[in-house]
Amino acid sequence: MASKRIEGIDAVRGLAALYVMLFHCFDSVHAHFTLARALIGIGGGWGVELFFCASGFLILGSYSRRAAHEASPKRNFYIRRFFRIVPLWWAILLVQFFGGFFSHQVLLANMFFYFGFIFYKPGYLPIIPSWSLFIEEVFYAIFPHIYRFLNRLNALRLLFLTYLISALWKQFAMPAGVPTANGFIERSAPFYFQFFFLGIILYQTFCDPQVWGRVNRLAGDGRWITWLDAVTGALFVATAFGAPIPHEVTVVLVLTAVLLPQTLIHRALNRRWLRWVGVRCYCIYILHVVVLMRATLVDYLILHWHLTSSWPEVKTLLVYVPVIGGTTIAIAAFSFIFLEKPFLRLGNQLIERLEAKTEPEPRPAAVPS
Repeated sequence: MASKRIEGIDAVRGLAALYVMLFHCFDSVHAHFTLARALIGIGGGWGVELFFCASGFLILGSYSRRAAHEASPKRNFYIRRFFRIVPLWWAILLVQFFGGFFSHQVLLANMFFYFGFIFYKPGYLPIIPSWSLFIEEVFYAIFPHIYRFLNRLNALRLLFLTYLISALWKQFAMPAGVPTANGFIERSAPFYFQFFFLGIILYQTFCDPQVWGRVNRLAGDGRWITWLDAVTGALFVATAFGAPIPHEVTVVLVLTAVLLPQTLIHRALNRRWLRWVGVRCYCIYILHVVVLMRATLVDYLILHWHLTSSWPEVKTLLVYVPVIGGTTIAIAAFSFIFLEKPFLRLGNQLIERLEAKTEPEPRPAAVPS
């Protein structure tokens, strides 16, 4: 059952990556097709929040399994994160730098992740999705230090604390003189940290045998499953068209539906091709903006094709989505084989050598639910 749940989460990550990519494709040609624009537009922001929630879910599960048998799980966690995130990120930055897209000051700020504190300055966010990558890195930095406290009650307390900090940040950041350029306030960690803790609580809930038993009994009632599918779909569409529904509610319901094999949402999303995209979602998420920035040939075709300007969505559907999406996914597949997987193996080999030399550090058992 755990394997199926992780597969479902990979499918969600694939969906989130495709949503963000479609949003930027639409945005790049200023498409205004009402229905598609609403659904894709909400997916741009909603996709990022879904990533954060899924990260909380997956990181707690991964760390808990390894902490039970590794001598230094905290050190190993940072090594794995480094080899997972940094090689691809640096490669993309260097390609853009040598292409003349930004200065060496911007390169260094992004390579060493301090751009997250200064991207209100012009030019310090050269790859737009990197603001969310910085928030992920902040979460990774603190997670091993709070792991031992993450029983369910403390996770709820931390969730409440993140909401309190978020409310204070929204209320007082601007009056306190925090810069607003580049959406600096709205793209900061206090705006989004609650999604990580929602993912953590969801993992603890679904891994509790008593809770999982009750859920399975409820899932045996087709009416309950039908209601979950219907409410989740309705909330997603309502949010897309501007209903004042907290995104946290929709994100948690989507993940819950995906984790339950009986739901229509699970059967619709838990596809092999979508899980394949989910495994490669990091490269797709970062790279598609770079491909868009270099899509001069596509821009040339759009300018010289005599498509009616009243139908800009045709340009998106017929040109940008196939070309940008296909190019991004092809490069992501290549990168995963020849860049990401080799560095992940290198990180695991380093951990194995260090583990052989390390005395076990004092640590708690797996986090209780």
